[in-house]
Amino acid sequence: MPSGGWVKLNTDGAVSLNGSYAEIGGMFRDVDANWLWGFSMLIGKDTIFKIEARAILESFRLAWDKGIRQLEIESDNALLIETIVERGAADSQMMELRGIYQMVCRWWKICFRHIPRTHSSVADHMTNVTVTSFTEVQVFEVPPHSVRDLVQANYIRFTRANVSTQ
Repeated sequence: MPSGGWVKLNTDGAVSLNGSYAEIGGMFRDVDANWLWGFSMLIGKDTIFKIEARAILESFRLAWDKGIRQLEIESDNALLIETIVERGAADSQMMELRGIYQMVCRWWKICFRHIPRTHSSVADHMTNVTVTSFTEVQVFEVPPHSVRDLVQANYIRFTRANVSTQ
């Protein structure tokens, strides 16, 4: 878990059930696992790799605009995290990866971590929150009703883990 001043971000991407579009989403938490804000966005259909890269890129933009300068990103896409960490994004032909690289090079601290899919339930559900239009990120200052129980369960799991390590 990040130490003081850090914000944790979980992102995810998904293709719609009918395959006609994709959705990205995520949530930002403080060091005590409290909800800061979440987001979701509809985007055009593409490969899951590009969709999840777009989720990270949009997350970076939101974090930067909100003044976050220490960010820990968690994603269940191991290949994407490895590509970014190994600096494969710098020379990529993929616009999303080049955008991520440019964001990483800004004046802030960023770390990446691969997590199992089972640990990204809130981000996964944020991809399914209905948004009103393509190309606009919808920001949620309070958790949408559909994910409140997951946010609470995530918080409880975090506090129990911290109590057991003390």
